[in-house]
Parts: sequence; C-alpha cells; structure tokens
Amino acid sequence: MKIEKNRYLDIGDICKTYGEEICDALSGYHSVTGCDTTSYPYKVGKVKPLKKMITQGKFNLLAPLGKQRLSQQDAENVLSFIQTIMYPGKQDEDFVETTIRMYEQQKNKSSLTLLPDKHSTEEHVKRSNLQAYIWKQCLP
Repeated sequence: MKIEKNRYLDIGDICKTYGEEICDALSGYHSVTGCDTTSYPYKVGKVKPLKKMITQGKFNLLAPLGKQRLSQQDAENVLSFIQTIMYPGKQDEDFVETTIRMYEQQKNKSSLTLLPDKHSTEEHVKRSNLQAYIWKQCLP
C-alpha cells in the first residue's frame, strides 16, 4: 500500500502484527481510502485512518467489503467508518452535522476538505465494494 511518493506499507507485516481480522478488512480499507480504481478522499491519506482504525478496533466495519452484495447494515457500517474514522465525525452526528461542524472549524473556508454528502459517499462505498470483490475473487 503506497503511503508516500516512494514509501509503501508492507501488508504482510501488518497482518502478522495485527492478526487475521485486520487482514480481512485490508482489501476493503485499500479500496475505500482510494486506489487506482476508486477515488481518493481529498487530503485524507491512508496512514492516519489505518492507525485510528486499529487503535479504536473498528476494522470490523470494513470486513464486509468485497461481498457480492452488501446488506443495508453493512453499507451503513462502511459509511460510519468513513464519517468517524476517515473524517472527524462523531457517533451521534449525521453526515450533515459533521459537514457543518467541519466547515465551522475551518480557518480558510473551502469545501474541498469536507466530508462528502451521504449520497456521494454511498456511491463511493458501492465502487469500493466492487473493487474489493474483484480482488477477493483473485485469491486462491
């Protein structure tokens, strides 16, 4: 997983260190945080959400990514991951409340760094699920 211009994270080392549960979530994590075939959330990155996901034990929210069809609950879990792990949303907020709070906290007002609207994020989850599904079908 590329983290800088010429730096990569060793997925094997992550799996050895954190165990099988996190390995199951990594393909979904990679697709939802952006890869060659899914969009990258602006200025979110990969390392900070990964660390936050591990320390908060939230990798289970992404484990369903890669299924042929996501249930509504699985999709909601991925949306929750995006809102609370990738962005600074709170559990008791909806997407609009998180976006408003993020905007109010900005010194230089810009929509570029805000949480995308829920509909756009739902479409991103669908694309990420499809990509993770394709990858998982390639495994022996």
